Amino acid sequence: MSSAARSVPVDFRLLFESAPVLYLVLNPQLKIVAASNDYLRATMTTRESILGREIFEVFPANPQDPSASEVLRNLNQSLSKVLRDRVPDVMPIVKYDLRRLKADGGGFEERYWSPINSPVLGKDRQILYIISRIEDVTEFVRPQKSAYEQGKVTEELGTQAEKMEAEVYLRARRLEELNRNRLEALGRLAAAIAHDFNNLLGVVLGNAELLQEHAPEGSPLCKGLANVAAAANRAADLTKQLLAYSQQEVLEPKTLNFNEVLVGMEPMIRLIPKNVEVLTLPARSLDPVKAIPGQIEQIMMNLAINARDAMPDGGKLIIETSNVFIDETYRKQLPNVAVKTGHYVMLSVADTGVGIDPEIQQHIFEPFFTTKAKGKGTGIGLATVYGIVKQLGGYVWFYSEHGKGTAFKVYLPRAVRVDAGATGNNQQTISS
Repeated sequence: MSSAARSVPVDFRLLFESAPVLYLVLNPQLKIVAASNDYLRATMTTRESILGREIFEVFPANPQDPSASEVLRNLNQSLSKVLRDRVPDVMPIVKYDLRRLKADGGGFEERYWSPINSPVLGKDRQILYIISRIEDVTEFVRPQKSAYEQGKVTEELGTQAEKMEAEVYLRARRLEELNRNRLEALGRLAAAIAHDFNNLLGVVLGNAELLQEHAPEGSPLCKGLANVAAAANRAADLTKQLLAYSQQEVLEPKTLNFNEVLVGMEPMIRLIPKNVEVLTLPARSLDPVKAIPGQIEQIMMNLAINARDAMPDGGKLIIETSNVFIDETYRKQLPNVAVKTGHYVMLSVADTGVGIDPEIQQHIFEPFFTTKAKGKGTGIGLATVYGIVKQLGGYVWFYSEHGKGTAFKVYLPRAVRVDAGATGNNQQTISS
């Protein structure tokens, strides 16, 4: 040991070694000449094993641990600066895993240290020692590290959420495009069938009318031909439904009122079985809509029949009309429905039936899709409703709970702009 190291008073050395701080004393050759007990404990070394040895011999670089090697490089640069400039130098904060005593539970505790290397100068400003003091800044670093990590996690979650949202959007668009193409193909098929069928009906009706002219009035033949013509006309109504769905029929819309149509349809609707209670709730003052004569009847009748079939054990059928205003907030809540804000006339048909199973809800507007027994349903009722509503520039969606019932709501744009006094309290705002 050098004479400089032996000149340290014994009582001072004992006080230094017992100090509750991490101290290490080096001579100008960077050999360790003293160390505090806390430093030995933290570095898991003994005083006998390190005194008189060069610091980088005691703590060599680990080629398999880049972070540890970086700490030693910083230490070498700091000590060189102290030797050169004779001024203290503060090193970057380093992470150190401190071993706990067995009495404290053992294991390691993550700590953060800020090493400060300070020169001890003689009378001629020659460096006698370098005191390497380690400040424990864990309590300062830990909250900042936690906030940084939390921010990083939040940023990563935000990025993942954006990716998921984009993926969901793309999948929805692909599904929407697939459904549109499928519906358009089925629409073309329906139109082709309807046109061919219409040609056949034309022959049937033409021959029935021709024969009726020559059949004796009131004869069985005349009655039979009348039945043939009536059946052909009912078949023609079916082709109108197919054409309405395909949206290829050239039609002339007229201004009409939901309430007037509902009044005209009420006798037919009330032919629904007696165990179904029918409630009609028309708005007191209702805006008109632009539609084809007979289209609104088709919508009402198809929805009413659908509701009836959902209540085999009886229930309640509620038909309601109203003026509504769809605002921006509500529009954004509708999934996969490109709804425009504005004034609409609403037709609601609700039942207290069995409801629609979630797994089939996405298929109910598909043509020829039916859950009824074979021969009990055509599968074009709701498809017809969907096609007519879309043709009229409106929207249709539904809400259903298994075992509680279903509510279909049809929204058609109002035909004319009316004053606030015309609608009064009958107008609802559809919002969040």
